[in-house]
Amino acid sequence: MENKKKFTQQEIYEISTDAYKQTHKLSYFLLRRALKSVLKRLPEDCVIYLLMQEMSVNHKTKSA
Repeated sequence: MENKKKFTQQEIYEISTDAYKQTHKLSYFLLRRALKSVLKRLPEDCVIYLLMQEMSVNHKTKSA
């Protein structure tokens, strides 16, 4: 029997994040540590802006 369940965007994010945590444990640990460090120094809105800037640069380099 086929499972025709449609996942919500939130469920897809959760599944993807869980898979990443399991397959890239060291990278995830370092990411969390870096985020904790920067959140001690900058307001959350600044950190979100910083992440968005990094994503923008990453997308530009991928398409180039």
